[in-house]
Amino acid sequence: MPHTVRRTGDIHTCPCPSPGVARAKDDRRNDPTATLTRTRSIRTHLEELMTTPATTDVPLSQPLYGASFGQSISRFFTKYATFTGRASRSEFWWWFLVNAIVGIIIYGITYGIGISGAVVDDQGVLVLGPAYWIGLVLAIAWGLGTIVPWLALCWRRLHDTNRPGPFYFLGLIPFVGGIILIIFLALPTDPAGARFDA
Repeated sequence: MPHTVRRTGDIHTCPCPSPGVARAKDDRRNDPTATLTRTRSIRTHLEELMTTPATTDVPLSQPLYGASFGQSISRFFTKYATFTGRASRSEFWWWFLVNAIVGIIIYGITYGIGISGAVVDDQGVLVLGPAYWIGLVLAIAWGLGTIVPWLALCWRRLHDTNRPGPFYFLGLIPFVGGIILIIFLALPTDPAGARFDA
């Protein structure tokens, strides 16, 4: 039952429940059947969110907004050399994260393990161990295997911001090019970018 509150000459009705109503709500929180019902409704809601058609039925020719980690990786390799169309921010940044993690791991293998087998020759020159060369081969293979899809993904991400793909080459401008490119890649979707769809 609401009660009356006085405040500087005005009378307001407070929507707060009376203490008896609050106690009844607390009793429902401790009721195991109410908790079970709440748990089932949360589970049902999560299942509905996970199977929404917006994220599962999007054709490869369209950007997948709200893409999950796995979906982004799958689409990256499925659209290996596709420079037409668009890519959502989630598609781009999930792949960016994976690429950074793989790069750190390869760097760790190359230098961490490679330095451990290193020796200094008679002239004082550091000769790296055999693991360094294994890491270097991994780094070259990873770079060559992902350069084309990386360019295609950047191209499609720029399309999603309604910019032509060749804007990627702004990144070659000394000092500021990389910053400009990152800003463009981070911009939100522009619906006018649909003009780049195949």
